[in-house]
Amino acid sequence: MNMTCLAVDDEPLALDIIESYASRVDWLQLRGRCLTAMEAIAILREESVDILFLDIQLPDLNGFELLASLPHPPRVIFTTAYEQFAAQSYNVDAVDYLVKPFSFERFLRAVQKAADAIVHDIHAPVADATVFVHTDEGDVRIDAQDILYVQGMNEYAVVRTHARKFTVRESLKDIERRLARYGFLRVHKSWIVAVNSIVLVDHNVLRVGDAVIPVGKTYRDSLRTVIDRRRIG
Repeated sequence: MNMTCLAVDDEPLALDIIESYASRVDWLQLRGRCLTAMEAIAILREESVDILFLDIQLPDLNGFELLASLPHPPRVIFTTAYEQFAAQSYNVDAVDYLVKPFSFERFLRAVQKAADAIVHDIHAPVADATVFVHTDEGDVRIDAQDILYVQGMNEYAVVRTHARKFTVRESLKDIERRLARYGFLRVHKSWIVAVNSIVLVDHNVLRVGDAVIPVGKTYRDSLRTVIDRRRIG
């Protein structure tokens, strides 16, 4: 499963090390490097990433304040020179805490832990699969398992269920984060699908219900990983 990451540190040398280490992990793509918390927040408003490498002492907000500002933060690996914040890091559900200088082997163990946690989130059963879709009528309660797919359309998105469709004013990035735990997968920059509703995968397209949905190049490996886990024969 391919995963993306963002590195935040006020020391360019520390960012160079993370970039170098990430380049050695063939399934991990560094999408950006930031010297301040505000730079990171600006990127995360426009693009979702799977893993956030985060220093604690930053010139504007500290790492914990940055996390508190994010409604749906990625999986976090702290990278810091200070050991004393380790206990606090686990209070914010950090995946790992790397104390500088750290080796590539230690870095690799941390990103593997993050990847395992993300895969678990995607496939773990959820006791309450209820979501609320905001409409002009109010907040409509639906079962997440009734959603077939979500299509992004600029600043709007269309949520398609078996019975009807809803148009909501929310980014696909935020919807993806909310639905990931219910077994939904991003397969294209404009499409999220319910894995259990896929009836056919054929090269670069898939079929969900009556809809034929393209599979973007960036997302093919993730889709293939999910399909391979369930393939018979």
